Amino acid sequence: MAADIQEQKRTIITGGTRLIGRALATELVAPGHEVIVLNGEQDDRWI
Repeated sequence: MAADIQEQKRTIITGGTRLIGRALATELVAPGHEVIVLNGEQDDRWI
């Protein structure tokens, strides 16, 4: 059925290495969505 097909989404998150952004990115990646994280800080943290 068409209702059972979930479309993959592409999402850009700013501040994705912080508490809320990291949790949001994790939730979006789990079902297979593509997540792009923008981070203004110069650091080595990755999700």
